[in-house]
Amino acid sequence: MATRGKKAGTLWVKVNGRQISAQGSMTCPFYTKPRTTQLDTNGKAVNYTEEPIAPYISGTFYTTGLTDDDIREISESDTLTVTAAFKDGASYTVSDGWLAGESEINLDEATVPLRFEGMEGTW
Repeated sequence: MATRGKKAGTLWVKVNGRQISAQGSMTCPFYTKPRTTQLDTNGKAVNYTEEPIAPYISGTFYTTGLTDDDIREISESDTLTVTAAFKDGASYTVSDGWLAGESEINLDEATVPLRFEGMEGTW
């Protein structure tokens, strides 16, 4: 039976070349300049505005297997390269990145939500 190939469901995340285990799904922007339509008083579209957003990769990761040096590098570096590679062959990379926001470890599940933002994002 022929298949069209798996399109989703598996991904790999690497931070500076070191693979870390992800739990569930990841998110990254489809594009980094979302547009908002401007309407006139009659409801007709007349223009749009762009509000740039930072490139990012966000998800929940397992802390098992991470060393103290890994945690220090992830939390302190501002030159991280973070790549999410999907089962269908697509990948998204954040370059010159850093850990954004706060992250609290869930000790019961050994997981931590992380959001990596950076200077550049490429598909």
